[in-house]
Amino acid sequence: MAHKHAGKKYNDDFKKTFNQSFFISTYDTCWGNCLNIVQTAKELLYISVVLSVL
Repeated sequence: MAHKHAGKKYNDDFKKTFNQSFFISTYDTCWGNCLNIVQTAKELLYISVVLSVL
């Protein structure tokens, strides 16, 4: 019985850890995408300013 209980606790911990790591990686990916979009927008803006000056 104790063994079964330990197994459940391990399973719950695993799920919790998995959910946290999944959330963190999803958050990192979204944040990375946002930064990429901002960076691209800055570059496009820079290019358009340079072209308009020329």
